[in-house]
Amino acid sequence: MNLRSLGILFAGGGALLSLCDAFHTRSGTTAYAHVWALGMAWWTFPLFGGFVAGAGTVYASFQSRRRAAPRARLGIGVAAFVALYAASAWLPATNAAKLAVLGAGAALLWLAIDRTPRGLLLALATATVGTLGEAALIAMGAFWYARPDVIGVPMWLPALYAAGATALGHVAAALR
Repeated sequence: MNLRSLGILFAGGGALLSLCDAFHTRSGTTAYAHVWALGMAWWTFPLFGGFVAGAGTVYASFQSRRRAAPRARLGIGVAAFVALYAASAWLPATNAAKLAVLGAGAALLWLAIDRTPRGLLLALATATVGTLGEAALIAMGAFWYARPDVIGVPMWLPALYAAGATALGHVAAALR
């Protein structure tokens, strides 16, 4: 991964996930201990950007450039991920129902864009690492979810990470 691609992933990932995180803060899904702007903490943009650049690099290293989805499908994938993020914030449903919706959405996204066992494993690894990372931030008191289920996070969170891994991972593979 070259520096230009890393910069695009960092800036684009930080901006996109900050926008999506605003869905959570505006809906009351999450709250931060020390708000800086738009209901979020100062560290959200660099954390999101770093996560997308780092996870994207790992994803791209396991997926060849020729396996990256066509550009039109990349756009649809990112839009689908943003829609799933919005659903996690505003869908008037229980966490179990949100898990069903987000899980189905992540599976459909994987079927539409990836369809490889390697991509599925990368999505599951991202879901695990991301969820545990958020649980650590919650344990430190940095932010919290309004309706957590276990280890401070809602049960639908890993499905959202899996969807993001597929959509943004293929963007990273295309940039490689």
